[in-house]
This record gives sequence, structure tokens and C-alpha cells, in this order.
Amino acid sequence: MKKILTFFLLSIGVQYSLNGQCVFDTAYFDDFEYNVKIDGMIMGTVYHLNPKALKPAHSPTRYAYMNFVNNIAASTLVFDRQYLVCSGNEYQFSAWFNEINGGTSNYTLQVKDAAGSVISTSTQNNSTMAWTSWTSSSFTPTTDTIYFQLVYNSGSGNNDLAMDDLTLEYCQLTPVENDTVVICSGAGVVNLIDSIQGPLGSTGSWTGPSSLTNGALGTFDPSIMQTGLYTYTVANNVGCPDSVGNVYVQTAMVDTAVTLSNFTLQAVATNANYQWINCINNQAIAGATNQQFMPSEDGQYAVVVTQGGCTDTSSCRSVTGLSLLENALPGLSISPNPTQGRVHVNLGGLFEHSTITVVNQLGQIMDVFAQQDQRSFDLQLVHLETGVYYLHIKADERQQIEKIVITH
Repeated sequence: MKKILTFFLLSIGVQYSLNGQCVFDTAYFDDFEYNVKIDGMIMGTVYHLNPKALKPAHSPTRYAYMNFVNNIAASTLVFDRQYLVCSGNEYQFSAWFNEINGGTSNYTLQVKDAAGSVISTSTQNNSTMAWTSWTSSSFTPTTDTIYFQLVYNSGSGNNDLAMDDLTLEYCQLTPVENDTVVICSGAGVVNLIDSIQGPLGSTGSWTGPSSLTNGALGTFDPSIMQTGLYTYTVANNVGCPDSVGNVYVQTAMVDTAVTLSNFTLQAVATNANYQWINCINNQAIAGATNQQFMPSEDGQYAVVVTQGGCTDTSSCRSVTGLSLLENALPGLSISPNPTQGRVHVNLGGLFEHSTITVVNQLGQIMDVFAQQDQRSFDLQLVHLETGVYYLHIKADERQQIEKIVITH
């Protein structure tokens, strides 16, 4: 016979994932639990105001669905409902169908845009007295209005086609990658909205590990707020996916620790850029850009470390005692000096362990020579450029610094 039941329209909020895939979310849902004529039913179609207890509905528990009259003329449009959507977004329909009285129904489910063009179509033949699901192929409308239509083609027997749980879903595309904000230790507040790629508007709200301030600006204060993933969501019209932007906030702390051993300063941070400075005049030492720095005179020194996009300066370290190393080895002799690259060093005695570190005027260690149980040895320095160098000589517990000049 005929019949329709229930119209209940529901808009459900987006549930999105973070893997960048298309996730279909409910825009409109109708479980046909109604007691008035349903929206979309074509005028002249026979329907019941009260549910007919032929078969339980697919959901929830009332006898609520739509039946169509036996022997409807071929190609008769019996259902036509309008939906507001967002053009350019991907959608799909789904529903459940049942042949309530055991007949057979052949029908076409189609979607048209506002211009009347068919953008999705599917012809079904139903003869099963059980609820079976149907999902359309996905489609992308070019207008902001679409129409879902059911065209009854033919039927036989005591056919009573029923439809329930009609759903329109949209594709919620989420960012494949998060925008990342690195906030250096000690930095001030940052507005996360400035880090989102592409315009999302100023009407959204932020969610994340901490409550950001200043509304859509999303002001993050690294001194009191937690790092992690923050999401900016702009709720669009019903039937349209929300606009979502993700920002991953992390803080970076530069290790500015400096060790001092045998008059050699070394920055603890690795895989970084370095610039050693003289703390007396706060001036950078030209060319002193290695992790290690060996000064040629007593003084106060620090290093500026740049790592992970952040820059910080160490505290000043005192280097003293270099002036006291002039006569620690009274029998020491170095020849020739100046030299063209070959230097003979006589320690003036036998030492169990002796080390000579060659340092340029920038404090850069150029070479290291080590010997055991030796009185003298030769240094091959022909690979060094012309200039002034310092030999930091350590013989057992004694240390002395000598200046040499290399000429080529």
C-alpha cells in the first residue's frame, strides 16, 4: 500500500582524524519517526499519518518508515528532498530499504544539483523482506543546493517499499601535516593563528593541552602553558564540513654549558653553530666558531650557541694561568722558529707522557701530537697556513705555551 513515516533532521558535529584521510561525517539524518507528512514527499502520494505495524523499523523501535503504493506508474518521482551543502566538497548518501509485504520494487535513487543535472544515480531492485543497506557513490556538487530523489520504476506482487535512516554525509578532510611552532626557551608569547597555513577566518576557537587566550588569536604563553597539538576549528554552515587547522607547539632549549680543561673551553651542545666572544668587550672573536676554543691569553670568555632555530649565550668562564706557563719547562727548546713547517721540540728531559696541541690565533685547535717516554720529537706542520701559532705543551704535570711562526 503506501505510507511514509517520520521526519527528524539532525546536524552532528565533526569527528576528525589527524592522519589526513577523508573521513565521512554526518551532515543530515532522518530516521522517519514522525506524525505529520514527511518533507520531500511528492504531492498526491498516499501515506499514513500513523505508523502501520507491518514490520519494525530499522531504527529506533517505532514502526517508522516510508511505503509506496502498489503499481505506481513507471518513472514516477515519489520523493524529492532539498539539502543545503557546500559546493566543491565531497558527499555521499546512505539509507536502509525493505520490501515490507514480500513484493518486488525497482527504483532509482538519484542526486541532482540546483541546475537539474544528475550528479549521482543508482538503480535498485528490492525483493527482500529484511532491512538492507545502500550507500551511494561519492559525488562533488558544484552548487550549494542538491536534491535527493527516489523514482519508482516498477513493482509486482503486494509490494510495499520502505526506506529508513536516510543520511547525507560530507567528507571532512583533515591536515596531512601539522604546522609546527618551535618556541625558544625564554621567548615571549606567540599567537598560534599566525602559524596556520591558509586563511580560516577569525570566528574559530582553539582546543589543546592548555586554554589559550585572546580568542581566535590563540595566544600561547610558554612560561605557563603546555606544549602539544592545538586545533583551531571554524564551524561552518549545517551541511558543510568544519574548517580545521592544526598547530603542534614545542619548545626548544639550547644547552649553553661550557667545560674548561687544560685551558681549553668546550661547548657541551653538539650539532650546533658556535661563536666565541670576549666577555671583557662583549665582542665576537673572529674565526672562533668551533665547539672548542683555546685562548692564547688569560681572560673571560663565553660562547653563543645556535641550535634548532634558537640562540642563547653561555655564562662567562674565566681562563687564568696562561701567563704562568712560560718557564714550566726550563730545558725546553723549539727550533727552527720561524719555520717552514718542520719543528723539532726538545723537552729538556725524559717524560712519561707528553702532548703538544697546536692552536691558531683564533683559539682553534689545528693539530695534536702525543708521545710516551720521549725527550724530543718532530712536528710536521707543513699543512698549516702561514701565520702565528701556539704550542700548548704538556709534559707529565708540567705545562708551557710557546709561540711559533710558520712561513712558506
